[in-house]
Formats: sequence, C-alpha cells, structure tokens
Amino acid sequence: MTKKVDLKEIRTVHDAKQELTEIDQQMEAIRQKADSADRNMTTAERKEFDSLMENMRAVNDHLQYLEADKERRLILAAQKGEQQRGEAQPKQSKSGWYDLKTGDTVPVIEKEDRARDIFASEQEKNLSLGRGLRAFITDDWNQAKEERSFFTTASAGGMLVPRGVFADVIDYARKKSTAFRAGAKTIGLSQGKMGMAKITSDPTVELKAEGEAFNWQGPGLDAITFEPKTVGCIVRISRELARDGNNVAEMLEMAMANAIATFVDDLVYNGDGTGLQPTGLFHKSGVNEIDLDGLAPHYGHLIRGWNQIAGNNAQPNALVMHPVDMAFLASIYSSTHGWVDKPDILKDLKWMHTTQMPSGGGVGEDRTSMIMGDFSKVFIGIREDIRIETTTIGGGMFESHGLGIKLTMSMDVQVAREADFCRIIGAKAPADFWDIDFSNGEEE
Repeated sequence: MTKKVDLKEIRTVHDAKQELTEIDQQMEAIRQKADSADRNMTTAERKEFDSLMENMRAVNDHLQYLEADKERRLILAAQKGEQQRGEAQPKQSKSGWYDLKTGDTVPVIEKEDRARDIFASEQEKNLSLGRGLRAFITDDWNQAKEERSFFTTASAGGMLVPRGVFADVIDYARKKSTAFRAGAKTIGLSQGKMGMAKITSDPTVELKAEGEAFNWQGPGLDAITFEPKTVGCIVRISRELARDGNNVAEMLEMAMANAIATFVDDLVYNGDGTGLQPTGLFHKSGVNEIDLDGLAPHYGHLIRGWNQIAGNNAQPNALVMHPVDMAFLASIYSSTHGWVDKPDILKDLKWMHTTQMPSGGGVGEDRTSMIMGDFSKVFIGIREDIRIETTTIGGGMFESHGLGIKLTMSMDVQVAREADFCRIIGAKAPADFWDIDFSNGEEE
C-alpha cells in the first residue's frame, strides 16, 4: 500500500501541485492497467488506488492552506511596501547568486554580514522569536501582537516561523560557532534541492603559437547539491517560568543559538557522510592531511599545513583546534630565547578553539586534530521556515506542568573547494604544558 504522504515535506504551492501531478499519474497507471486487460481492478489495486486517493485529498487540503498562506504573505508584503515606501530597503546579499528554479536572489551571509540585515524584512527586524515563543507557550499575545501575524499555524501542527524572524538566533549562533566566525557562509535555501558549482582544479593558462591548439586539462568546475535535512532541538520549560520570567524570551533564543552553534561545528568538522550526515572536513576526500602520529604539535607542523594549502593557490584564513592544543602551542618555550611567539607566516590566521575538534583518536584514545583553511569555502544552507511545536509528553512534563518546545529546521553543509583545507591529525600534547625546551631543535 502507498505510504501516507508526509505533508511536512510539502512546503510550497509548487511542491503541492507537483505532488498532485505525481499522484494522479500513479492513479491513472492503475486505471489503464485494468482497462487494458478489460477487467475491474483487483483487490490489491483497489487498495492502492484508495490509498492514493486519500493522499490526493490530503495534498489538496494542504494546497489550499499553502495558497491561502501565500496570499496572506502577499497582502502583508504589499502593506509593508506601503509603510516603507521611501525608507531604506533591507541590505542586499552581495553574492549575485540566483535560484534558477525560481529566479529569486539567493541570500548569502558572509563573515562581516548579519543574518538580520539580509534575511529579515524591515518589519521582521522589529520582531522577536523569543517573544513569539513565550506568547505561543502561554497563549498570551498581548506583548507579541506583531509577532502573531508572522507565526502561522502549520497544517501538520505547531507554528511556522519565517527565517527573517529567526535571524537574530542565527546571528547569536554565528557568534558562538567557530566555523561561522572563521568565515563560513550562510546560504538561504528556498525549496527542495539547490545546486551550486565548486572548484575542482584551477584552469591552466598557457601561451600558444598560431595554429596550434591549447592543451585540454579537463573540467575545473563540478556540482555540489544542497539536500536539506531536518535538524532540531527540544527545550524544556515550566509554564510558570514562561509566564513570570522577565528574561524568558532572551534565554530561549540564547539556548537555541548555543545548541545550533555546537551542532553546526560538529557537522562541519566531524560529519561522516553516513545516514543523513553531510561529510565534514575530517572525512572529506581532497582535503590535505598531515598525520603527526602521536608527536606534540609545533609551529613547523602548522607551516607544513600552510604550505600544502598555498601550493594549491589558496590562502588559509583560520586555524581551528582543541583547547588542549591551543594551550600547548601557547606554551612553547626555549631555554635560550624564552617564550616562543608564532612565526609571522601564521600570525595572519585567526586562531580559534572548540571542543568539537576530535580529541579521542589513535593509540590510547588521546590524539587531537586541527583544521586549517579558507573557511569562506564552507557553505551552510538553511531552508526558509522554522517549525515550532510543543508537547507535555515525556520526562514527567505533564505532571510537573512543564512543556517541551521543539524547534526544527532544514539545513545542509557543503564545501566548495577541499584543496583549500588541511587537517592536522594525530597530535598528542604532553601532560605538562610548561616543561618544554626546543633549544636543541627537539622536544625534550
């Protein structure tokens, strides 16, 4: 029997119409099979046909909801346009990228940008996700009247929140995440899969004599495809705190931002490409690698990594490591010269630390790893709407008058050029950071 359609995956009018077309084609195939044999449908065919018909009714109802919601948004956009006529318009993305399916500009948030400026309309900039969440939990919208018009009821339950209202949480997360702070770009995905180009190799420029052919070096570009997967988190809160806590709105936003920042870093670095996970930098082929095999890391290893990246015509801008490696490298000491500062070639890198760096690999499960590279080549795609749902089930929440708030969103991680990165793996810092001497050129 045909599986019941998942309406959560049908997010746009276009998606709904496409789904209806596919269902109609499947139903027509069943009809034609019976007609060509000059017979009635078999019991199995009738069950399949009825199941498809049930899906068609559900998608039709969902289509009506989506069309009504689209009309509401158009009305709000027209009203906003009237209100903002003559005022400064939202900051535009500098990317110049377009979604070839819709013709819309693809919003891209670069390191120096704010999600609030690019994702949010002028009216959305005045809204607070936290205020809307608190009102949703308590069903008291007196302090969130403007937010109420932007929180739309989802046909499958919960509320849908536009990405622009969620922008402040994205900005909080970008301040916490090392991948974002290192320069990873946030891409606003519209619907379904979205393709982009990546550089696989630089073209070769050459001189040629008259009448001779240029050498063909093969393609320098390849495709990457964003395939957003559902990610989410649950925050537990008591109804009394939601009602009486003066800073609940801010704390809800910060809790979600912290969770998103940690999760994004883990995907960018450690995603292993299995199941729904994207392939992170520690598992992606094409990334340069230096294996220290249990040696204590020092500046020479980092310069080797820099050289591998530079040899691929790239310029690394950041070095991300585990806190234990940051502390060790900061403690390098020479009995002749005292504390050893990092070489000039490494000073232009932004040095950052995160516990999301691997720290339990190799012999003895005590090896750490680092990533150096140009993080502007890391793309983190986020779909348009965020879904908010609540529950009293589990963890004694019903008995304690508590509430679980589930936030789900769709996102994916892609890397535009693997050769712009180098992973330095298998490092082992000594237990005592301070008893180090490089006076003889070796660690003692």
